[in-house]
Amino acid sequence: MSVESLEELVGRIARLKERMAQRSGAGDTIKSSDEFETTVIVESVKPANEVDDDLAAIFVWLWSVRDYIITKTTESGVMKSLVDNEIDKYLCLKLCSDIANRQKHQSLSKSRSGRFARILKSGYSIPQEAIDRITCEGRKTTFAISQPGMTRITADIVDNEDNRITGAIECIEQSLEAWACISREFQIDF
Repeated sequence: MSVESLEELVGRIARLKERMAQRSGAGDTIKSSDEFETTVIVESVKPANEVDDDLAAIFVWLWSVRDYIITKTTESGVMKSLVDNEIDKYLCLKLCSDIANRQKHQSLSKSRSGRFARILKSGYSIPQEAIDRITCEGRKTTFAISQPGMTRITADIVDNEDNRITGAIECIEQSLEAWACISREFQIDF
């Protein structure tokens, strides 16, 4: 992988982060049924499946930075195991590995973090000031969001028993910082 390829990869990750920051969209409909079926409509926000797609893509591309670093360090005579030992100092990168590999393979038979991490379904935190109106009609509730930019995307990274480890957005930020630190450690342009 060349420096140009790394720049392209980092650019892709930056564009995906920008897409994550865009919270307005076509809206979303959530149906749940316990004893009764209930429908919640949230207007003017990015649909949850698009948020989930963006998160999955970010983690896959973020973990692929490892390939570039391994290639560059082995060209300099550094053993791959030394790089992996450095990577394993960062919980965020181990979580990134679990999530990326689960996305690529649809399951996880071994876990770099030991926690078999995954992203729990994403959602939104919507402050009252962002809501224009709430309409209730029978078992359907509609939230009209007038200021989608005030909403905050939420997504937790959980272990195999659904215990929260950290937030997905925080893990992305920490992983970018960790890759920059590792690149400096091995004197690689990042």
